[in-house]
Amino acid sequence: MNLLRKLFIVFFSFLLPFLAVSQSFRITGTVIDQHTAKPLAFVNIIADNQINATTTDIDGKFSLVSNA
Repeated sequence: MNLLRKLFIVFFSFLLPFLAVSQSFRITGTVIDQHTAKPLAFVNIIADNQINATTTDIDGKFSLVSNA
């Protein structure tokens, strides 16, 4: 039983850094015009060196999932 416990601890100690790195988060927002403060529709949003991208909707809102 003691050997199994040690193997379990060693296995998860190597697995834990990979789990921490692979977490993702969601970026949401609204793109507005600087001068009129009105939302801009169909604007391209690019993140993570062009790996993740999306386009704003008719109300200027977007949502993007990033792994960075």
